[in-house]
Amino acid sequence: MNSIRQAALPCIVILASIMAIQAYNTASHNTGIESVTYSQTPVPDPIPSVVPAKAVIKGPIQVLAGTLLFLSADDATGDNFKWLIPEELTQTSAICSNNIFFAIPNPGEYSFGLVAVNKSADIDVAYHKVKVITHPGNGPPVVDPPKDPPITPSPTFDKLIKISKEGVAKLNDQPTATALKLALNLLIQEAGNKSLQELRTETIRLTLATFLNRKGDSLKKEWGQQWAEPIDAAIVELDLKDSKTYVELLKALVKTL
Repeated sequence: MNSIRQAALPCIVILASIMAIQAYNTASHNTGIESVTYSQTPVPDPIPSVVPAKAVIKGPIQVLAGTLLFLSADDATGDNFKWLIPEELTQTSAICSNNIFFAIPNPGEYSFGLVAVNKSADIDVAYHKVKVITHPGNGPPVVDPPKDPPITPSPTFDKLIKISKEGVAKLNDQPTATALKLALNLLIQEAGNKSLQELRTETIRLTLATFLNRKGDSLKKEWGQQWAEPIDAAIVELDLKDSKTYVELLKALVKTL
């Protein structure tokens, strides 16, 4: 009898353990306590700041016919900009970054606009009027005779050469410099009996065409502001009187490119 009890004792212990576990589980289910899941409320991303739309145009209010006009939007703010220009000037304009420049051969008053827009669709518009006048003296620009008089004395191009060299070095854009050199060399070869005014107009046209055909990193270079504008001002200051001298000026300019 004792041997039977000893043999059954382990089984009894195991059975008791199972019953205790079952009783505990039943009690847990009857308490009505439910598990709680905690979740974090997502934090919204910060609202990005919006750049205000402000259209600002900087530039001269009066220029000579046939010279380069440069208008700047450097002080404007916003995410996108659009220039509004007279239809007759669309073929003689070029844009560098947010700036624009023109060759205007005919006297008159011209109005330009700039539209600034930001990501909130705010819009601001600015207008700028420019009066284009003829050279000193009333009447149309003087056209050179077929044969120019003798040139004495020859003007010095030292200042022009210095401005061009410094501008080219600062811009560090050899593809554009090479393209300008080819364009000006072509004009020198085709100068023939062209008048001074014709050569000036053709120079500006070829310069603008070269800037418009730029690609890649060259588009980021401010050729209008750092080269074309100061070069044009230096040419006006020389006050050349004949086409032969102007051709010599072009040859000197080509050597700096």
